[in-house]
Amino acid sequence: MNYKINVNRHKPSTLDGTDIYVAQKNNNNIGGQTIKLETWSDAVKHKPNGQGILIIDVEKLTERIVDHVINSGVLNVIQQLSIRISCGDPMAGIDYLAALKQLRKIFEAGYRIYWSRPEWSCIISDNKDRTSCVYLDMVYHKCRDLPTDDSTNQHLSDHEHLGIPGDNVLRKLNNAERLSYIQVYSFGISNDFSFDDFIVKTYGCEVHSFDPSMNLQDFRRGNHIWFHNLGLSSKTGKLRTWNVSTLHDIFKDLKHTSRKVNILKMDIENSEWTSLPNIIQTGALKHKTVAC
Repeated sequence: MNYKINVNRHKPSTLDGTDIYVAQKNNNNIGGQTIKLETWSDAVKHKPNGQGILIIDVEKLTERIVDHVINSGVLNVIQQLSIRISCGDPMAGIDYLAALKQLRKIFEAGYRIYWSRPEWSCIISDNKDRTSCVYLDMVYHKCRDLPTDDSTNQHLSDHEHLGIPGDNVLRKLNNAERLSYIQVYSFGISNDFSFDDFIVKTYGCEVHSFDPSMNLQDFRRGNHIWFHNLGLSSKTGKLRTWNVSTLHDIFKDLKHTSRKVNILKMDIENSEWTSLPNIIQTGALKHKTVAC
């Protein structure tokens, strides 16, 4: 089977330090006219078909270009999207909060991740479990050229893909009602509550933060955030000097077995992989709406 594929390669730069310009690349050589990013995106949107593949590998310009691609409507004509996420500091690792904000917007635009891998050249020298960049391949959730109707072309608005009510519903809820609607579990804090604080600020909901490595006792950090000196594991008990528990047992201990978990965040230094089989086997998330 032969495929006729047109490949257009471009290199972005900030010639004046502010605006982004795009120059076409031919056989790794820069050639052709240099145009503004806005002009390039307008040309992409007027391509005759919607089966394009967009690859973004632009290092320090990643955040700005991904934001532009999302906001300009370029994704409306793209079937497959590949991004080298490099938000953050090469010495500290990926800024997951910034990356998650962008990925949430891409998800809401209809894209789903089907493959990912860390970029080995970006592995942090003093922490082999962290990287400053990762490759993500995404595909639009249906073929662009299929006929659409109300049942197949319905996009989830606001926060509803997480099982979280939309803004129009949230505005009608008081604080107590929001707490009963929305619950978030955040495993792996490492003295950085930025993700947890952002969730509370955005949704006004209940967040439970877990980390046994911070040498802190359980405490209530704010009106909606509870910290637990506890780690996630495949068994309940001790892991070295840390208290750990299965997700199933945590739900029981906190009396959350009948409550919905809308977001489950895990950044626990590879312990995700030993915990997930137990989560699946015990059915801990069987009746819960979760975005991991």
